[in-house]
Amino acid sequence: MVGELDHLATLASNSLIVPIVARLDRRPALSAGTSEVDRIFTTPLVDFLPADTFREEHWTWDNVTFPVTFFELDDETVWGATARLLRDLLVLATEHK
Repeated sequence: MVGELDHLATLASNSLIVPIVARLDRRPALSAGTSEVDRIFTTPLVDFLPADTFREEHWTWDNVTFPVTFFELDDETVWGATARLLRDLLVLATEHK
């Protein structure tokens, strides 16, 4: 385990996500088991770094306005909680100390 990112709550599914960052010896077998996941794909983190891949919109739900994060890749859109986790990871990974 390398560390833990900030926890985040989702509005739509009312979930609390505790993201863990770890190094693995090999790629794990993954399966999409919920209605929240369309499909599983892999993309190098570097593909999320160009400024034109990131955007943020403001949505209103139950009279509360909140930011929704998006990463637009060549053939995929990553958004919502997954995009928020990726943004947090990228900020930490690219910080200059």
